[in-house]
Amino acid sequence: MRITICGSVAFYEQMLKIKSRLENLENDVKLPPMEVIGTEGRTISVVEFYNPQTPEARNENIGALKKHFDFDNITWCEAILVVNADKKDVANYIDINTLIEMGVAFYLNKPIYLLNPVPEISYKEEILAMFPMVVNDDLTKI
Repeated sequence: MRITICGSVAFYEQMLKIKSRLENLENDVKLPPMEVIGTEGRTISVVEFYNPQTPEARNENIGALKKHFDFDNITWCEAILVVNADKKDVANYIDINTLIEMGVAFYLNKPIYLLNPVPEISYKEEILAMFPMVVNDDLTKI
């Protein structure tokens, strides 16, 4: 199966491990990019992209925003897996960018899998409305 992994950049190391596990189960897997090209042509790490320190960096990052989202990867895949781990004192955190990616997958009728249960977060109902399937770290359920 073709699977795109989505989630917060903070979970990238975990995403790499999950990618390997999914590939061992004979899946083709794509990850979010770790770098984007800014409007000035400069390569920006996604960490810098999401934590701009200067007005110049902020302006350059705005131009790169669309390039970071995994819309092409979501079009390519047969399903998405959201890596939702603990972050910001929220168990199983799903950030707004990931919610947008989930919305694209939902629009394209792609199955949405969550690594962990749906978080107790202000937009929980919006997540539930997309009918995600929770795998509880059991990747064989995908």
